[in-house]
Amino acid sequence: MTIDPGLYRVAAVPVMAGLFTILPIKLGKTGLIRLAQWLWLAGGVSLLLAGVNRLSGSMGEISQPVLLGSLVVAVIIGAAKGRFVLGKTAKRNLDRLNAITEPQKLVHVYNTRSWIMIGLMLVISASLTWFAAPMLWRGVVNVAVGLALMVSSRVYSQPQGDAVAAESITAV
Repeated sequence: MTIDPGLYRVAAVPVMAGLFTILPIKLGKTGLIRLAQWLWLAGGVSLLLAGVNRLSGSMGEISQPVLLGSLVVAVIIGAAKGRFVLGKTAKRNLDRLNAITEPQKLVHVYNTRSWIMIGLMLVISASLTWFAAPMLWRGVVNVAVGLALMVSSRVYSQPQGDAVAAESITAV
């Protein structure tokens, strides 16, 4: 019996949140900001690569113009979602992290609502596999969401003023 790969993705969020809760590690705001950026970027790269893999796997099923058009649509949607939707989410999280005064457990890298939204996005992605959506659709969704995460991860590296710079200096 094989286990559906979609289950691994869905299980990743509660496992990660659980580990982040029980690990005896605390980070200051700069560490949490870097972790948030790294997780956002790593998730984006992972999804982008999975999407490209799925799109390349659908090459025998569809024509090249349809594939290219789908890729262009995925890139446009992903860039827009990253800039206007997930970018705002990342900015709100960054503002929340900048307000932290004491070191926090790793689970506080995102708030509860964000952890739930990440889990829901993984369930949606896995459901495309469970319901045998065409490889093209799954590829387009993965490329769009992956690119959106990558674009919005840039928010975490924008200068935040003297507070982060001072905290970074004292953390060394």
